Amino acid sequence: MARPRAFDMETVLDRATEMFWTRGYHATSMDELLKYMGLSRASFYTNFTNKETLYQMVLQRYRNTQSGVIERVISLGLSPLETIKRILTVGLQEDAEGATNRGCFMVNSTSEMETLNEDVKEIIRCNQRDMEGLFEQLIRKAQEKGEVNSSKSAAVLAAYIFSYFQGVKLSSMTHENTELLQGTLDVMIGALI
Repeated sequence: MARPRAFDMETVLDRATEMFWTRGYHATSMDELLKYMGLSRASFYTNFTNKETLYQMVLQRYRNTQSGVIERVISLGLSPLETIKRILTVGLQEDAEGATNRGCFMVNSTSEMETLNEDVKEIIRCNQRDMEGLFEQLIRKAQEKGEVNSSKSAAVLAAYIFSYFQGVKLSSMTHENTELLQGTLDVMIGALI
């Protein structure tokens, strides 16, 4: 019979997320990770198999959390264009309110993607497909309502919004003027109209 866990899984995953998010996958050593998570090597390998498996778990968990944030914005019943603005604004506010300027965990992972395994790459690709799909759906609705220029491809605009968001999330890590970054959102939205 297996022994019960001697740790709280949510706390351990929170700590792993914080470490990977702040330092990145490659810059996080196993020794640092084990110490910060408060686990022995045996407990770690019994529960997570290896560092990559843990990274996949925390990245997918982060993705699920962010999806919940987006679902709450969608549930507000705003117009399609206002929903797009709100999703992006919430993302910028997270960075402005954060104490560490660590950007977006998913975007940071994207920058390390080339050297990560295929399972991690697929989480990142799936996130991109889902986000671009959501933006495309919202743009189509906004075009039907006359909020967005209907002569432009919804798919191209969705890719543009996603690329903008990734770029601004990276910029937020070093940019000191959050109001200026917020202003870039207005410029980006203006390109849709």
